[in-house]
Amino acid sequence: DVMLPGMDGWEVLNGIRRKSPCPVIMLTARGEVTDRIHGLNEGADDYMTKPFEPEEVVARIHAVLRRPPRSLVSSEQVVIGSLRIDFKSRSVYLNGASLSITPRDLSLLLFLAEHPNQIFYREQLIEKVWGIDYDGSDRAVDLAIKRLRKALLHWPAEEGELRTMRGTGYQLYANGLK
Repeated sequence: DVMLPGMDGWEVLNGIRRKSPCPVIMLTARGEVTDRIHGLNEGADDYMTKPFEPEEVVARIHAVLRRPPRSLVSSEQVVIGSLRIDFKSRSVYLNGASLSITPRDLSLLLFLAEHPNQIFYREQLIEKVWGIDYDGSDRAVDLAIKRLRKALLHWPAEEGELRTMRGTGYQLYANGLK
């Protein structure tokens, strides 16, 4: 609601958008065209004015939830649906719960998260994550991906996934992210 006491709806919307791509529907008595346009331009997924029919609110909620999950990418974090990767603290959260990931696997996930939807050959990942002077097998990438998939087991596939691109390499696929 735009006219909330203390902190108005615009401030709440801006606060949400700084931290999350979650769906937001504004329900408010402020029905001027300029208010509706402002709400949608600031990041609301829908904007309804009071009075409204409850059935219409439910229909609009269902419509918003049918859309592919949005992603939020910044220099400090990436949010892909229920997965949040914080680059500064080197932390990964799924549904708000912190995941325990080994340092090398975390470095791989951080690198892929910095380049969502891009495909990388094993050799590229070895060079970028393990380092140019790495002397082990390139199968280390396969094993790290396997461990990361296990850690991300409960991440809904419709939001994203770690993909194996046969004959090419790997990517962190983020649905809805360009």
